[in-house]
Amino acid sequence: MEGKRQLSDALLDAAARPVIVVEPDGRIVQANHAAWRILDAADGLMVRRDRLTAARPGDTSAVRRRIKAAAECDLI
Repeated sequence: MEGKRQLSDALLDAAARPVIVVEPDGRIVQANHAAWRILDAADGLMVRRDRLTAARPGDTSAVRRRIKAAAECDLI
């Protein structure tokens, strides 16, 4: 399993675009280097208590609603 995790981390980090994988509650499971640059800048999106949030507190509920809606989509 560790080998698969390392491979998925390597593939994510090879992506030029930001990629963030989150649980339905917003907990960050994985993020590539491009995503962490954005999150570390805290200019729009950021991390609080291991969860994806908006930089402006009033926008966090909208971010959470969108994550929840995406998690409820049946993509398979």
